[in-house]
Amino acid sequence: MADQSDEEDLALILMAPSFVRIFYRRSLLDADTAWLSSHNYEVFTFDATRWDSEEAFHQDIAPALDFPDYYGANVPAFGDSLRNAVADGYIFRPDAAGVVIVMTGYDSFVKVDAQLAWEIIEELAQRARAAMLCGNRLLCLLQSDDPDISFPPVGATAVTWDNAEWFQHDRTRST
Repeated sequence: MADQSDEEDLALILMAPSFVRIFYRRSLLDADTAWLSSHNYEVFTFDATRWDSEEAFHQDIAPALDFPDYYGANVPAFGDSLRNAVADGYIFRPDAAGVVIVMTGYDSFVKVDAQLAWEIIEELAQRARAAMLCGNRLLCLLQSDDPDISFPPVGATAVTWDNAEWFQHDRTRST
């Protein structure tokens, strides 16, 4: 779990370097998502190991995020639907502090299509920035079983490891 006192906002700590963060240890991810849930964040969790194609990704995410029936099931449509969801606030519960999209086993999806996996988190990063400008919080947390996974920058910022796993040796030691 990211280091913070009870008064500090974990979501802001996670978002400060990037709206997309990577976790290796599920225990750290689970602790942070539990904190976020307990602080009124709406958390959507997806198992990326099930995504063996772009179609599988869209079939999983569209109904969970309540995308419209006319959703185009491609990356530009994903970005458009996220933009509309942020602008209209429809994926945000009225009382929610923000929305967290968690994708576990993301390294498996990267093996299926690395470019697509990057394009998806690029869209999430861009929409998260827009959400923040509209007064909403959108955060993407990735879990990877590959402690060496890395991504090119998204949303003009680097995709960074969780603070507790910033150093590679922290991802490879036993918990």
